[in-house]
Amino acid sequence: MAADLPQEPSPMTALALAVLVGSALRSLPVPSAAAVAAGGAAVTAFGWYAGPSALMALATLLVAGGFVTGALLRAVDLVRRNGAEDAGPPPAARHRGEAGTCPGRARRCSVRARHRTEHR
Repeated sequence: MAADLPQEPSPMTALALAVLVGSALRSLPVPSAAAVAAGGAAVTAFGWYAGPSALMALATLLVAGGFVTGALLRAVDLVRRNGAEDAGPPPAARHRGEAGTCPGRARRCSVRARHRTEHR
C-alpha cells in the first residue's frame, strides 16, 4: 500500500512548503523558525532519496527560494526596526542647508536621486 504513495512532493506541495519556510523564517522567533526550516530541508532531502527527478529539482528550487526570501525579509525587518531609531533625521533634513538649498551645489550631490529636481 505504501508503494502507491508519491515519493516526492508535488509542485503545489513544494510551493506551500516554500511559503511556510519563508514566512516562518521571517516572522517566528529564531528557535521556531530554525525548526520549521529544518523540517523543510528534511522533507526536501528525503524526497531526493527516492531518486532524482524534475519535480524534486523544482521542489528544491522552491524551498531554497523560500529560505533565501525569508532570511532576506527577516534581515530587512531587523534593519527597519533597529536602523530607523539610530539613523537620525531623514535624508532631506540632513541634506538641506540653512536656506533650504543643497550645500553641495557646486559639486556632485551625494543624495542624487531624491533631490535631483532641487538642483535644476
